[in-house]
Amino acid sequence: MDVWHAYELSFLTEKGLPVAGLLKLSYAADSEFLVESKSLKLYLNGFNMERMGSNASEGIDQILGTIKKDLSALLQTKVNLAFFDGDLKGAEDDFDAFSVLEKHPEVQDLRFTHFSETPSLLIPEENTHGMQKVATHLLRSNCKITHQRLGLSLYPY
Repeated sequence: MDVWHAYELSFLTEKGLPVAGLLKLSYAADSEFLVESKSLKLYLNGFNMERMGSNASEGIDQILGTIKKDLSALLQTKVNLAFFDGDLKGAEDDFDAFSVLEKHPEVQDLRFTHFSETPSLLIPEENTHGMQKVATHLLRSNCKITHQRLGLSLYPY
């Protein structure tokens, strides 16, 4: 088997909620065809701002269906896919005592519209005080000079 790990596959739900995770794909090594790694990376990065599914689970099913169909046709062989979205064993230690933002049920009902720096979102509402420990597996940014993606891998691979 040829086995590939794409350490970040991401897309948006129809409401703009970012979904990111690790994609593992495998196919028979005796396939007559292959995919060049840079081409695969560019193909997968093409999904970054695509909107798929009314929630993360539905979107994951849609994106995996699209990738499986495209790569199976290209490689002319069966392609197996798996998506890991931060529920990896041991990842919970990264945010001990923190609430993981994308795991809150009400997040699925929010509409996300800002995808660039928006300092006004950091101004607290009046009469709010206290501390919340919130974390996310979805943070990433682009270098302002090269526009390449920056981010931390939360996966111990």
